Amino acid sequence: MATKLIVGLGNPGDQFKNSRHNVGFRCADYIAQKLEIPLKQEKKKSIFGKKRFKNGDVIVLKPMTFSNLSGEAVLYIASFLKVNLEDIFVIFDDIHRDWGTVEIEPRLENVTHNAINHLAVALKSGEFTKCAFGIGPLPAKSDDEGFYLGDFNEAEESEFQELFEKTYALAAAFLQVDGPA
Repeated sequence: MATKLIVGLGNPGDQFKNSRHNVGFRCADYIAQKLEIPLKQEKKKSIFGKKRFKNGDVIVLKPMTFSNLSGEAVLYIASFLKVNLEDIFVIFDDIHRDWGTVEIEPRLENVTHNAINHLAVALKSGEFTKCAFGIGPLPAKSDDEGFYLGDFNEAEESEFQELFEKTYALAAAFLQVDGPA
């Protein structure tokens, strides 16, 4: 029975809570809620929860490093809990995908997100599952950092339930969980 790891990328701190860069955290929270996995454990700059299902354990993780340094926390938890590379599913914000697009990106070279590249270096491979959550495109006359760290507007916020469900469907297909143990 393999242990599966769902990772939501984001930045710690209340000032980033609703920012575009924290969409991975928000998706991880939603998935944890749907699977009834409380995120209450803390270890090595991470908050996570773990639950046993009939066909294996599921861990939902939010690294408490800044997003672009997530590799350290993910590597530690994956090593500590003996998670194989192919059993890691990472949700990240993608400025190069249109708002509302949620899809698996199979090729590391198609991802420009610094955190995904940091993870690939830390894990010594990019062969983990990458779930891209489109937050783009970058508006004209806008700087990357201000856009990433800015909050979603009201119209975008109103669409989150549907987008969380899309993300959950991809995660559920990856997990293939079979009821609580």
